[in-house]
Amino acid sequence: MNRSIKVRGLSKLGTWIIGVTLVLDDDVNISSATKAWIIPQAAGGMPVQWDKIEVDIKTIGKCSGLIDKTKREIFEGDILRCEGWKATGPFPTALLAFHLTKDHDDTIDVVVFEKGTFGAHITKPTTGFIPIWEYAQFSEVTGNIHENPELLNTTV
Repeated sequence: MNRSIKVRGLSKLGTWIIGVTLVLDDDVNISSATKAWIIPQAAGGMPVQWDKIEVDIKTIGKCSGLIDKTKREIFEGDILRCEGWKATGPFPTALLAFHLTKDHDDTIDVVVFEKGTFGAHITKPTTGFIPIWEYAQFSEVTGNIHENPELLNTTV
């Protein structure tokens, strides 16, 4: 199977670069690399340019392949606002059903890649790890941890 993984990183000029090719100064491991470059990608998948653009290695995140309720792609490091939602049918997990009830306020969740899936650690009304594919369609990307860290301190 030949599958491209879309990545995003913040350039030195402060713009987000999205592409499918990530080049590291350590060709093996992102955790030991000190520099990274992305070859930008157009909507159709072809490179916009063949020159690589240097990005801040701390801002690199993989695309989850999911979209939020506004049709925006969800990446690692994005901040999701999940509105309290009244359960009207069965859910894949009991934890998700408890998380998405009108019995609590909206939540702010940070997208991470863990346990082989994209998910978020929730803190209210209970705690746990929920894969975001279970609730992406009820959420909205409101920012990311690199440009909008103040959103994490927001009481919703």
